Amino acid sequence: MTNLIDRFSDALNPIVVKELRQAVQSKFVSGGLTLLLVVQLAAVGIYVLNNDNPNDFSSGRQMFLVLEAFLLGFSLLFVPAYTAIRMVAERSDTNVDLLFITTIKPISIVWGKFLAALVIAGLIFSACLPFLTFTYFLRGIDLPTIFLLLLLAFSVVVSFVQLSIFLACLPVGKIFRIILGLLLLGAMFPSFVGTIAFSEDFSRRGVSSQLLSFEFWGPFLSIGLVLLMAIGTLFTFSVALITPASANRALPVRLFLTISWVVSGIVCLALSKWVNEMVPVGIWAFLFFVIFANAFFASVSEREELGRRVLRSIPKNPVFRPFFFSFYSGAASGLVWSLGLVLLTVGICAAWHEFSGVTNSKRNFREMTEAMFGLCLYAFCYALLASNLRRLVLRKMNPENTWALGYILVVLGCFIPPIVGFLLSMSSRNKSVFLLNPFAFAIVDDKSMQNFFWIVLGCWTALMLVVNSVWLIRQYLRFKPLPPPSLYVTRPMNPASDGPASYE
Repeated sequence: MTNLIDRFSDALNPIVVKELRQAVQSKFVSGGLTLLLVVQLAAVGIYVLNNDNPNDFSSGRQMFLVLEAFLLGFSLLFVPAYTAIRMVAERSDTNVDLLFITTIKPISIVWGKFLAALVIAGLIFSACLPFLTFTYFLRGIDLPTIFLLLLLAFSVVVSFVQLSIFLACLPVGKIFRIILGLLLLGAMFPSFVGTIAFSEDFSRRGVSSQLLSFEFWGPFLSIGLVLLMAIGTLFTFSVALITPASANRALPVRLFLTISWVVSGIVCLALSKWVNEMVPVGIWAFLFFVIFANAFFASVSEREELGRRVLRSIPKNPVFRPFFFSFYSGAASGLVWSLGLVLLTVGICAAWHEFSGVTNSKRNFREMTEAMFGLCLYAFCYALLASNLRRLVLRKMNPENTWALGYILVVLGCFIPPIVGFLLSMSSRNKSVFLLNPFAFAIVDDKSMQNFFWIVLGCWTALMLVVNSVWLIRQYLRFKPLPPPSLYVTRPMNPASDGPASYE
């Protein structure tokens, strides 16, 4: 038994153990939890003492919404902030060396922070659970509704916890961290209001009669899948941000996104066939088109030459090497991975539109696919243009900031042509001012003008591929494993000496 306990202790994540020990010893954590319990106890007591109407069948629902608002507001403000502050403190200039000399893997660090925050959030929810379930006896709400709404609130808190960890891992200065913290705080308010508003509407209808229906489980599981994908994506991004630059940082991100693309695509295709609607596939394609469009800018910000640590992990089999190329770190690898999945997504959408037999929303689905495909091609061209400017003109620029240059070019392409057209007194009906706008196919509805845009965009894409072909091919040719190191380096025998050859 002792050996089993020792093995279990050794298997525990040390980051989780450290964080939970700090949380238990922290007066801020215990004081905040005690204050929350006192507030909820006072709210329940005051409401019960002042409500003397025996015919009121909404007391439980109203009391639950009040308690949920206290719980959600406290958890949103406390748990993500507590986790992010501790993460930022460990990544400060005084402690940053600890992240590089520790033997703990980056994925264990992020997972430990995330799991510790989940335990703290679970502790807060479990402490408030008796007060929340007590509202069932006040009438007006059933237990399945209570537990599902608590699961919703917990999911919102978990999402913001992972988002706060991701923002804390960003390599930015103190001023930008403060700005990001304020943006995170601003995003919490609409999320809080939206969750409470949804809970109020959901609690009126109840779910006891819908637990065995597809109308309930279909949207519920779909939202859960999207939430898991979002949290997993932020998790892999966080791991990549704290991974040393010499490692293959892109592998977990691209592998997770590829698996998510496959799994969610299968689910959305089946759901589309089930409900005879193109909407599920349209949502899936839209989300991943947005991800791949931004991936182009992230790809050109990666390094062009791989380090020895990455080269040693390249497979020696030349047959599988081209497949692994797109999952390794590197600018060309990221561009190939993003463009390949964009083309596969377009092909799947086109095939599903023609051969699936689904009849509803086909026109809107086709227009959305064309507009988002155009957006991805624009992003591809702007990303390569930014890479060319950085390599040929702005040579002193840090390659890691190429994404910022790309987004600046996108903004210029969106606003400069319309401003020039306005100064030249061009007609407002002249849609050619949107030629460089990535959203051109969503803005312009004239079919002939769209065809002109497709011709220009196709020529621009081909030009970028031709101009950067040598740069891309050179990176692919360098994608080879390192030769095995020789144990000895033989020096040639000295003719003037009869002794044996010397070795190093």
